[in-house]
Amino acid sequence: MKLATISAFTPVQRVPLAQQIVSALQTRIAEGFKPGDPLPSMRALCRQFDVSINTIQTAIATLAREGLVEKRPGSGVYVTER
Repeated sequence: MKLATISAFTPVQRVPLAQQIVSALQTRIAEGFKPGDPLPSMRALCRQFDVSINTIQTAIATLAREGLVEKRPGSGVYVTER
């Protein structure tokens, strides 16, 4: 019996957890948030995604760099104008 060659397999790509959350939040923002709407608290996002606060902070920082959200210290994270 002939074995399949390794090249026949497609490599599995690992997507960092924070990037998966960024993608999920981008979809949620596009589908259901208006500019100025607050995102759920970071603790609520931790519970929803079952991840650590560090992972959520990384995801929110990425969204802020992309201009999708604005962090307001002491107030929360808000969706920006597109």
